[in-house]
Amino acid sequence: MRATDDPALFVMVMTISFAVLFTSIIICALAFRHPPWTPRVYLLRGMMWPFSGIGLTLFLAGLSASTFRMRSAEERVSAAQRLKDLGATEEQVRAVQNDTVPHGDLAPGFSLIGLVPIGVGLAYLFSYRAENKKHTIST
Repeated sequence: MRATDDPALFVMVMTISFAVLFTSIIICALAFRHPPWTPRVYLLRGMMWPFSGIGLTLFLAGLSASTFRMRSAEERVSAAQRLKDLGATEEQVRAVQNDTVPHGDLAPGFSLIGLVPIGVGLAYLFSYRAENKKHTIST
């Protein structure tokens, strides 16, 4: 016998199912309620963000510094051929072929993207200072 065969049994099963579902939703909502923020939360986040930003900045700066290299002969010939096809002068083509300056694959300025998390962390630290003063004054 299936639950759908008897209407009374079906209603009872569905009522219990909805009750369990509704109760679990309420329990989950209560379990994931966040306590009010304290100044300590601002301090912890204010320390976490800048240090990750500093780490990101150092990593990207090191990566951009390690990618500086001389162009291979094949790359120089290919670049010179491209310039010839685009109508460059012989002097420009010769300058590309005799290029001995190291080039980087990643621009050093790209490491400045680490300033974003540093700024977020400083904002948290300013908020911590303001909240801490407010709690000190009110107590």
